[in-house]
This record gives sequence, C-alpha cells and structure tokens, in this order.
Amino acid sequence: MKVRMADVAKKLGISKAAVSLAINNKPGVSEETRCRVLNCMEQLQQKCNSIYEERIPEKVIRIELITHKEEIGPVIEMDLGSEVFDAFEEEARKLNYNISFTTVYEDYESREKCIEECNMAVVEGVILFGTDMRAADRDFLKRINKPMVIYDYIVPEGDCSCVVIDARRTLELAVDELIKSGVTKTAYLATTKDVFIFNERRREFMNVMFDRGIPVEKSDIFPIGSNIAEIIGSAEEFLKANNTYDGLILENYQVSAGVIKAIDRIGIDKMRDIKMVGIDEIPKTFEGELGLTQIKIPHKDRAVITMQLLKKEIDGDANTKMRIYAVPTLLKGKTT
Repeated sequence: MKVRMADVAKKLGISKAAVSLAINNKPGVSEETRCRVLNCMEQLQQKCNSIYEERIPEKVIRIELITHKEEIGPVIEMDLGSEVFDAFEEEARKLNYNISFTTVYEDYESREKCIEECNMAVVEGVILFGTDMRAADRDFLKRINKPMVIYDYIVPEGDCSCVVIDARRTLELAVDELIKSGVTKTAYLATTKDVFIFNERRREFMNVMFDRGIPVEKSDIFPIGSNIAEIIGSAEEFLKANNTYDGLILENYQVSAGVIKAIDRIGIDKMRDIKMVGIDEIPKTFEGELGLTQIKIPHKDRAVITMQLLKKEIDGDANTKMRIYAVPTLLKGKTT
C-alpha cells in the first residue's frame, strides 16, 4: 500500500502541489517543509504497512505502471495523477476490490517480479498504465495470465482491451479553434518525452493540419523540455525569437505551465497577438492572468471506464477485446 500525496497534504495542512515538490526534491518549498513532508510520509507508510500486514485481501486488482525512467515524474508532477488513482480506488471499493499499485522498470528483475505478483492467486485482474510503453514491452505482458486492460496505449494486435484519449479529436479541437481565431501559422510546442500518447498527438497534429489544407512540416514541432523548469527557459527563448508563428498548440499541462511562466517573464502585453490552445487542464495556481484556452481530457471518466471494462473481463462477460476512445472537450479561454 502506497501513501498518497493527498494524505500527506491533509495531515500537514498544506497543498498537494507542495507535497509533490518536496518529495521530488524540487524548488518551491522550504527545507523545513521538505523535512516535514518526508517524515510524515514515512510515518504514514509505516502505519499503512502495519494495517496491510494484519489482513489478507480477498480480491486484488494490480495497477502496473510501465516506465523506462528512473522515476515517475510525468505521472506525479503537480499531483495531476491523483485524480486518476482516486477514481480507480473509488471504483474498486464499489466493486469490493483492493488496489495494489506498482511501478515496473525495464530491468529483468523488475519485470519478472511484476509477472510473479500479477499471477498470484489473490489477484483478480490487472490494469496496465501504458503511457511509457514500447512495442518490445508487449512480449513480457503475454506472460501475465490474468484479465487485463491497458490504459493509455493501443495494442495493435488486439490482444487486450484498452482505453485511450481520442488524439484525433483532441487535435481537431485545437487546430480548428486556432483557425477560427484567424491564425495563419501554427507551431506545436512539445515535450522531449518519447511516449505513446504524445507521439499520437504529434502525428495527429500533422494529419489534421494536412486535412485542413494548411501547410505543415515536421519542423513546426518544437521539443522544448521534459519538465516545467526546463520548459520555462526554452519557451522564453522560443517566444522571444519567434517572428513566424501566430498560433501555438501546447502538448500537455507541463508545456502549458512552462509557457505561461515564460510569458509572465516576458510580459503578457507583448504576447497578446499570439493565440494559444493547451492540451489538458492545468491547476488554477498556474493559470495566472493569461486565461489559457484548454482542452479538457476526461481522466476520471477514463479510469472509471477502465475499471468497469476490467470487471467484465474478470466476470467472463467480455466476449471481444474493445478499444475505447475518451472524447475531450474545449474550454474556451482568453487566448483564442
């Protein structure tokens, strides 16, 4: 059982964002707060472990996050992942399941342990976070002999049911909003992360622009960093040097947050002629005065659907493998 950042924040009376910064050793919180957070997390973890050891769960759903990184920063930065995990836990309780969450790294030992734990008799089913998944990862997954649904990745062969964001619809919303705002040339500001959902968005950016008859090149996609701190500096350089693009699509919440901070440094008045759409919502604390137009991704709904789909697999009611696309919506702001 893992202690959630929400639990630590509630215990200490501070924000989840502050907890995230503290446990990831990032600037923005004092050393005193960092020590309080780490001590609180250790105490709560010990309490969780003692409670867990006193009982044997009857039914467990394993949630496995495959990663090729040494840390899971993309998931927990600004604690945006908590909404998804909370939804999984809430839905699991309704179905009388316990949740067990594990990060699976790319080394042999980590993956063998994952297979062993997923195949335990107590495990009813597996939800696989495939955001950072690679095609080669699918081989070891075939050794998991439990009902399984994949979240944020499409298995082309159709071996598993999956729930993903509708990348095509996402980029249609972004491109069409910029066209409607009078934009003549659009840049796509991306992270430097080579993961499935972002590669899908970049591909659909090219496709939608082409389908709309708008000239586009791969050079219109600008990778500007992997985390918010890095993106701020790169975005500031891009915005100061830009004399070509009057429209921007921001790939995810990290890019949006970094660009907003960069604009704050440059001055909002100097940037008012640039139209922008950010994919995924950012916390209110990062919005500032800009009023970014955003595309809402239904994270909680996807988690609920994933759990319900897995329940069908567990009960033997799923006669076919399904691919479910979550449809995003546009949240109109001041930037378009």
